[in-house]
Amino acid sequence: MRRRTHRSIESWIRRVAALVCVALAAACSTLRLSYNNADTLLVLALDRYFDLDDAQRQLVRDSARALLAWHRADQLPAYVEFLERISQRVGQRAEVDDVLRFYEQANAWLLVLGERAAPSAARLALTLTPAQIARCEQQLARDNAKAHRVLTADGRRDVLEGRVQRTVERVADWLGSVTKEQQQLIRRSVEQWSREHSWWMEEKERRQRELLALLRRIQQEQPPVEQAARWLAAYVAHVAQPLEAQRQAQLARARRANAELVALMLNHATPAQHAVLLKRLRSYADELAALAAAGARG
Repeated sequence: MRRRTHRSIESWIRRVAALVCVALAAACSTLRLSYNNADTLLVLALDRYFDLDDAQRQLVRDSARALLAWHRADQLPAYVEFLERISQRVGQRAEVDDVLRFYEQANAWLLVLGERAAPSAARLALTLTPAQIARCEQQLARDNAKAHRVLTADGRRDVLEGRVQRTVERVADWLGSVTKEQQQLIRRSVEQWSREHSWWMEEKERRQRELLALLRRIQQEQPPVEQAARWLAAYVAHVAQPLEAQRQAQLARARRANAELVALMLNHATPAQHAVLLKRLRSYADELAALAAAGARG
């Protein structure tokens, strides 16, 4: 899918942990470029929120390079195999539970990345000043205010239309042109799950508050790196699977809504759309395989 601009860092540790996801979110023609320059992209992303000093920038850059070296060798081959397995199922009936299992696999990889990145993230967190954390809080508030303006500026109907259009565009990224029938199905899904969009915004802001509180705790207490890393890894795990029963249930509903829409689109896809999807999946697999091979060659 095409990369969206300026995603929030409601969990900046996840930015460190999800470098490959950044690459996968880019257009296929730029996937390799994004992955190979992930250290620079990460510095730019974090600098926007924290105004890093030179030593911090170098720490992020060095940590990202080390993480990428491990990721190429240890993780990318599994991603390639995963994409190949999905490719083999293109054209078959998609069940919602199948889509959810794909989500679970991707989430499991994210947790592995989070654990691997946590020590480096902890070392950076220990260097942050109160002013830098306050700057991050202010930038997040500005991002959230902008998002709220988009949600409320033109009234509920126009907001709904915007969500429908964005969903149509995301589907088109993978399937090519979207049929009128699919557009109608998308509209029904968005209308049915419209409340989930508001919940996602609330959940994002809750995660931001939790992250800021954790960063302030690390800055104030200055624990050993190992302890700070455990706290940050626990935060990533909590994002993936909240401890609170109500948040767990809401997240499960939201994920199921997404999975239902994915299955619906796949099951109403035309042969031409199946061909587009298969081509794109294989392109991603080839790109990731090339990245892994380049890492093996050093």
